[in-house]
Amino acid sequence: MPDARHRVLLIAGIDAVGIARLPSLFARGGYTVDLLASAAIAASKSSYVSKLLPCAKDPHAAARAAREHLAVHRHEYRMIVLADEPTFWAALDLSPRDWLEGWFPVPVTPESLLRQGSKLQFLQDSRDAGIGTPRFEVCRDAEELRAAIEKVGLPVYIKASRGLSGSGVFFTASFAELEGHISAMSFQEPVVAQQEIVGDTVSVSVLYEHGRPVCWFLYKMRNMWPNRFASASSVEFFSHPDAPEIVRQVGELTQFHGLAGIDLMLEECTGKLLLLEFNPRPTPAYYLGWHVGVDFSRALRDCGSGAPQQTPNDRHDVVPMFPQSLYHAWSTADPVLFARTLADAPWEETNLVAAHFRRFMTHFMPESVKTVLKRKP
Repeated sequence: MPDARHRVLLIAGIDAVGIARLPSLFARGGYTVDLLASAAIAASKSSYVSKLLPCAKDPHAAARAAREHLAVHRHEYRMIVLADEPTFWAALDLSPRDWLEGWFPVPVTPESLLRQGSKLQFLQDSRDAGIGTPRFEVCRDAEELRAAIEKVGLPVYIKASRGLSGSGVFFTASFAELEGHISAMSFQEPVVAQQEIVGDTVSVSVLYEHGRPVCWFLYKMRNMWPNRFASASSVEFFSHPDAPEIVRQVGELTQFHGLAGIDLMLEECTGKLLLLEFNPRPTPAYYLGWHVGVDFSRALRDCGSGAPQQTPNDRHDVVPMFPQSLYHAWSTADPVLFARTLADAPWEETNLVAAHFRRFMTHFMPESVKTVLKRKP
C-alpha cells in the first residue's frame, strides 16, 4: 500500500503558470507527487510528477474527477492540494459537500466555506476581526453602488465576489465611467466598492498548519503581467514590521491548512499594510524562499511535527520569475530582463522548460507580432 505519510495529490483544472513549480517543491520535501490534471498543462511535464491522473482541462471536470478519485484513494495522501482558484471554487460548489471532509484546506463549516467562496465575505470578516483594509462598501444593486462611491470617494475599484488575475475588477475614476460599468453589470451577486490605495502591491507566500503560519515571506509585486491586476512577473523581497501580525491574524481567521497567498497594499502616505484579499491556493513564488532564508520544501516535510516557524531575512533583491518575465520582457522589448529571466529557469527539468518555451513561441510571440503590425500605419 502506498505510504500516505509522503504522498501529495495536486489537482489542477487550469494551466496557471505557478502550478508547474509545485511538483519540485513537494518532491524536495520528500513527497511522491500525483497530479490530477490535463496532460496539456505545463505541470504535467515536470520530472517530479510520479503519476499523472488525466482529466479534462476544466475546473469543474477536475473537481468531479477528484471526488471520484478520492472516494477510493483518499487514504493514500498526506496532503491534497487544489492548485488553482477556479478549481478550488468548483470543488467548494460541488454538492453534497461531505466529500470535502478531512482534506479541504479550511474547516467544512457554513461560515468558513462562505468566507472562502466570496472575496467580499472575506473582506467583511477581516474588517470585523480588526485587520486593516482599505475603505469599502458591499453593494447589491446600482443604487447601493452609487451611494457607496459617494461615501468611499473616487477613484474606486469595483470587485466581484470571485475573480482571478484581474477578472471581475473595474477601476472607476469618474461617475461617467461608473455608469458605463453599471450598464454592463447584472448584480446577480453583490459587488464591493473599494477605495483606491496609492502605493505598492504586496504579497505574502505562506504555509499554514491549521491556521498557524509555519513558513512565509513578503515581497512587492513587480512588472504585473498581462495587466496591472494580474500576478507579478518579478518579485522584490522586503520586510515590514506589521507583516508577522497580519499573517498570524489571517491564519487565525481562516484556519487554513496548506499553501496560500495574501495580497496587500503598502500605503504610500502612511506606510501601513492594508489587506486586499486571501488566495486559498498556492501562489507562484514559494521556490524563491531561499533568497530570504526560508525553505518551503522543508516546512512541507515537517508540517505537523511542531517545527518552529520559519521567518524571512531582511533582503531587497529583485528576482524575475521564469517563465512569467519572458512575456513581460518581450512585451517591453527588454533583452536584459529576458536574459536575466533565464537564470531562474529550472534547467534540471528539461521537458518542463521546453514546454514553457514552446508555449511562449507558439502562443504568445505570434500574437504579440500581430499586435505590433496592427499598430503600424
